[in-house]
Parts: sequence; structure tokens; C-alpha cells
Amino acid sequence: MNPGLPVDPALMMQVIWMMEPFTEHNGGTWVAPGSQLWDGRPDEERFNKHAIQATGNAGDAVVSHGLLWHRTAVNHSDHPRVAILINYTQIAVRPMTTMGPFDDTFVENASDELRALLALDVEKALRRRALGHTRHETAEAS
Repeated sequence: MNPGLPVDPALMMQVIWMMEPFTEHNGGTWVAPGSQLWDGRPDEERFNKHAIQATGNAGDAVVSHGLLWHRTAVNHSDHPRVAILINYTQIAVRPMTTMGPFDDTFVENASDELRALLALDVEKALRRRALGHTRHETAEAS
């Protein structure tokens, strides 16, 4: 994302829902509190200076501004650290990646509602654009 994006209102928020306890030993997520207000791209040295490790019990959640700098940590245990990540964005914001990957059969059989929820057609349109095809050119080729 380019620097200078609006912080208020937030264009995105993220929730990290802990399905397992997050501890220092099993790699709780690192976050830099207040970093959503920093100008510029993430910088490892600055991040390391301010970062704290999120810890909590199963069922706890970290709710953050979408521009908050964060990263995963090494899991030193022999058990997985499971979490669900949920991103909420304003309708005008499109993610850089889509959910998936999905196999062709799943995509072909997806309902219109599911296609919209997973932004499947947005990904298709972005791929067409990246290949230099416009909507008009694609319609003529059909």
C-alpha cells in the first residue's frame, strides 16, 4: 500500500481469533502498537523496537486497525498454534489476494452469492486486466 493512506476512517480491520492459546513459546503474533499511524512502509528495525507479542487463551481475539504492523512468530512447541484471521474492509477496498486456491470444479459450481462472498469474479477481472484484456475485447472473443 502506498504511504499516506487514511487512518480514519479505517479502510480495513483485522481480527485474529485464537483457537489455541497464544504463548511466547508457541509463536503468538508480534504486533507494533500504534504502527497504523506511522508513515511509510513497514521497516524491520522500527518494528522490532516497538513490537510486543500477543498472548492469550483459546477464544481470545486481537482486533486491530488494518494498517497495524504485525508478523508471525516461530512456534517452538510440538503442537500447532491455530487461529482464524478475519479481515473486514469497506466495500470499495479490494484485497490484493483472494481466498483459495480453489479447484476448477468448486469455482464452476459456486453460487452467485458464494462467488460474491469469495470475490471470485473480482480475481478473474484482475487477471484479465493484468493480461491486457478489456471487458470489450473479452466479449468479442466469446
